[in-house]
Amino acid sequence: TQVVEKKSIEKTQVVEKKTRKKSEYPKLDGYKFQVLFGAMNYLSMFPSFVFAPWLWAKVFMVDYETAMTAEATKSIQGVFLCLLVVVTPSYVMALNDKNALFIDVSVVQRCTVVFLGVILTALTGQDPFPGYNMCLVMTAVDIGGGFGHAFSHPKGFSGAFKGVYALFKNTPINAHNKALRVEAYVGMTFGGMACIYAAIVSDVMMSIMMALVSTFVFYLWVWFNAVNLSETCWKTLSSHRVLVAASLLFMSEVYDFGVMNIVFRLMAVNLLLAIGSPYFGAISSGVGTLVLYKMACDFVLTVDKGGFYWCSLWGLLTVISSYVWIWLFYDDYDEKQKKRAMSWVYVTCGVVTALITVVLPTYAFYAVCAAVGSSSLGFGVENTFKFVLFHGMLFIFHSGLWMIFASSGIPEMGDHPKIRAFPPYVPPGFFGVFRCRPHNCIPVHKVDLATGAICMFFGVFFCDDGANLSQNKSFKIAVGLAWAYSVFAKLRLHIQDYGYIPSTPHTSTPIQAVKKKGE
Repeated sequence: TQVVEKKSIEKTQVVEKKTRKKSEYPKLDGYKFQVLFGAMNYLSMFPSFVFAPWLWAKVFMVDYETAMTAEATKSIQGVFLCLLVVVTPSYVMALNDKNALFIDVSVVQRCTVVFLGVILTALTGQDPFPGYNMCLVMTAVDIGGGFGHAFSHPKGFSGAFKGVYALFKNTPINAHNKALRVEAYVGMTFGGMACIYAAIVSDVMMSIMMALVSTFVFYLWVWFNAVNLSETCWKTLSSHRVLVAASLLFMSEVYDFGVMNIVFRLMAVNLLLAIGSPYFGAISSGVGTLVLYKMACDFVLTVDKGGFYWCSLWGLLTVISSYVWIWLFYDDYDEKQKKRAMSWVYVTCGVVTALITVVLPTYAFYAVCAAVGSSSLGFGVENTFKFVLFHGMLFIFHSGLWMIFASSGIPEMGDHPKIRAFPPYVPPGFFGVFRCRPHNCIPVHKVDLATGAICMFFGVFFCDDGANLSQNKSFKIAVGLAWAYSVFAKLRLHIQDYGYIPSTPHTSTPIQAVKKKGE
């Protein structure tokens, strides 16, 4: 009797659970059906265009004989192939109940990143048709369909966006999903750089949309697998990676999309390496991002005022992304999440400090040395411009290194042991022995910077290759006096502050340790 009652209770609980699910999502079937319809469309677009391009000419409302050129046909085939291999499998898998939340992701990506991709395609003139016919069709069907799909959400238009926002707060359920999340975020960075590269460097039609779908959209699917609270099937995701990688290599080696081939090849390498470990894919994506950035830099430097607009673009993107991140996430974080976020802020500050004090001055000093020659350091050089420029840069370079030695050292870049592994912590002042008070170092450092800037500024007015020997001598005397003052000020400061022990609790030096032990 007890066994029968137990089975009856379990059966009742199962029925109640199913009923509760149905009542919670009364329109879920219709919401899902649109994903099935979209999957069928993306599945049929590429083969139908290959075998019946004249039919698609009617869809795009263009003349088949004149508008469907070889270049236009190839670019459209590239976009449709990316949609086939990237989007279709994810839509099909979203029909499974455990992946149902990806429907929200698909809606949001169509209303945001894909919409932005269409706008950039039109602005950069990459539409294959003169009248922007393809952009208009994509806006009406894909973007309009995305907004329509959002309105059919069981919880209203904002339901899909709230669903994606809730996914952001999820913590991966296991180590593999954590690795997937790292791969996804680094991969999205690679995808963003690929789209910028396609917009600026590429002259291939529809290259922005090909880059967007083949990189960023795929990594959105990887991200969903990372934060979705269910087990990720390694075989299924690996098969998807192989399919996309093979298609991208086909596009680069068979179709040959010119400057876009590097994007497809790098993405294929990312996907294949990620099969072994998502961390391998993340490392490859990071390297690929730097490669594309370098190639884009080389291109913009050949364009008039390209460097100015390039730097302005990245400054704007940095500011916007920072404020968007704070607006979206930080205020709703719990204390643990805020601590983790601030840890990454410390890492960022550490990286920036290293850049502005070590990396960039070192590179600038090297560039000046390469330009004017190391012989310009000597007081016997006859070229005033080279002499003053070299010494001006040397003032700035050595003063930054001195500040690290005397004041800051190399601080730890965060709280986590993995983050603190490199660069290693180096205390200032030769392990605290020659450390100076940071406040006292600032005036000396300011004088060095001002001296270096003044030397370089006035040096540009004397590009006469040493024709005026009296002015050459005057500048050499002035620079020599400046060096004498700089050395004297630093020695005086080190003698004055010898044995200085900072009062900050987290700072630990050998002298401070001895003092604490004695106390």
